[in-house]
Amino acid sequence: MKIRKMKFMVILFAAIVLLSSCSSSDPETTPKSTDSAQTDGANDGQPGNGGNDVVVENIQKADLLDLVMKDGALTPGENMQWKMSKEDFLSLMPDPAVFDMDSDKYDKARASKTPNGTISYSPVNTVEIEKYDVSAAPTYVFNPDGVLISVKYKIQFSARNLATYTVVLQDLIDDADAISQLTAETRSFGEAQDIVNFASPVTSDWNSSDGSGIVQITHLNFQGQLSATVTVTVE
Repeated sequence: MKIRKMKFMVILFAAIVLLSSCSSSDPETTPKSTDSAQTDGANDGQPGNGGNDVVVENIQKADLLDLVMKDGALTPGENMQWKMSKEDFLSLMPDPAVFDMDSDKYDKARASKTPNGTISYSPVNTVEIEKYDVSAAPTYVFNPDGVLISVKYKIQFSARNLATYTVVLQDLIDDADAISQLTAETRSFGEAQDIVNFASPVTSDWNSSDGSGIVQITHLNFQGQLSATVTVTVE
């Protein structure tokens, strides 16, 4: 029951984040790039750097397996640990003041808090995923106790690039199915082409074999934006 309650809360929170971010987005694609400036319109509509001159190194990943698993277990990403405190997380950021709601450098696109106390942080850096040739914008989610429980990687395209997006979404689904440490539980969709035009969020879940958490892939088509969000959550 704890896992199912957790899934419901994560899906609800993901839907709120996806809808709010898409509503302010410019319709551009998110191809892979090699610097934090993001050329050719990449990641337009994603949070900015708050006007701060910060040197950022983007994270390089090979594919979905490399993104969500490490040594056979779910991973929160480079230099991160599950259940780490938000203070420890912020100590790793090049400019933590942009996440501080009491700071004059606070960037509301970088940090938010829900009424129940869940906090999300969206760093400047992106995750470049080689196989799909895309950039993913990460968001780290901390529960009301202030510990890291979830990471979301949002890949966004303009609706004008529906064909490319459909291929990327299908590759993500197929690769999730192929990860031996994951087992599909909730299959809200089969083929990507069957759901890319759905206006409401559509999510499929894969349980980790050790029972520690879940991987979710959520598709959203909203206001001219297509997004596939990979969410990794632990109990």
